[in-house]
Amino acid sequence: MSGLRNISAYDARKEISKEDRARGLWINDHLVADIDDSLVYHLTINTDELSIDEAASFVGCYIKKRFPPLM
Repeated sequence: MSGLRNISAYDARKEISKEDRARGLWINDHLVADIDDSLVYHLTINTDELSIDEAASFVGCYIKKRFPPLM
């Protein structure tokens, strides 16, 4: 993030914490769920192990298998 936004690592960590908190509050308010509860998610992907394109392809395959066409 620091490279993308051209900010220091310290400021990047502060921004990430701020965004994480905002996401958690949104999830809690709108979905009445805890963002840290892994049972809430159908699928989690470790993007340290996959490129963005690989992760997108993986998600696409998952959706096709999980939600087949109704026809």
